[in-house]
Amino acid sequence: MVGAAVAAALGFAGQADATTQTFLATADTYVHSSDPSSNRGTSLTLKADASPTLRSYVRFDVSGLSGTVTEATLQFRPKNTNSTGFNVHGVADNSWGETTTTWANAPAYVATPVAANVPVINDRWASADVTALVGGNGTFSFALTTTVTSEIRLASREGGSAYAPRLVVETSSGGTPLLAPVNISSPTISGVTQAGQLLTAAEGLWSGSPTAYAYDWRRCDSAGSACSTIAGATAKTYTLTSAGVNATVRVVVTGTNAVGSGSATSAQTAPVTAVASPPPW
Repeated sequence: MVGAAVAAALGFAGQADATTQTFLATADTYVHSSDPSSNRGTSLTLKADASPTLRSYVRFDVSGLSGTVTEATLQFRPKNTNSTGFNVHGVADNSWGETTTTWANAPAYVATPVAANVPVINDRWASADVTALVGGNGTFSFALTTTVTSEIRLASREGGSAYAPRLVVETSSGGTPLLAPVNISSPTISGVTQAGQLLTAAEGLWSGSPTAYAYDWRRCDSAGSACSTIAGATAKTYTLTSAGVNATVRVVVTGTNAVGSGSATSAQTAPVTAVASPPPW
């Protein structure tokens, strides 16, 4: 298990000082590729399927932890049996709504799963190790996918706390209390690359539970090289100017927690275009 490896690396000799806390999901839903505008946040079941594509989302609010996270386990109560099971992916955007998320507006997830092929047995808890993504207190979202073309069905939180998705976190009072943030999925930039338009940075996915983010927007050549810092551009958003026409833009995001910080850079945007001239009378 990843958690055991983390514990060994940090020098935990035993479990005498270990504390386990269980957190129930605060939001969950699933989305359907063949019905892109419908929301299923009140469903009693979470689903995953490869064709048509069904994908589930679940979110947890973790608080009250102290010490070092030595293991974090995501658990679901299956409603059917499948030996291939489901995959768990990290989701950087925690702003999705349980009763508003659809296929059309569902948040992006990290392509490489943190846990793959978690088998399911009807009415027995299925567990996935997500220690790599849970570094301490914070809000954590996960997406569930599968490679099989038959539905994976799991109990949702709407069915009651006894079978609701849960996140079991084990901490130890020994060793290093927390690791500095490490980027897992690079930051991204959204928006229209035209002078006068607003660009928005998404932080990407991080371990170490950053408590704050800083932004450094940079102007680069068409290949994304020879970048220079844009004076005063240190917010989550940046409005393009005519000075950047034909250049590309990157953003450097720095995540910080009580231990330290780490930085990651987005890919470059498409070249910035000038404002279109109005048509002649």
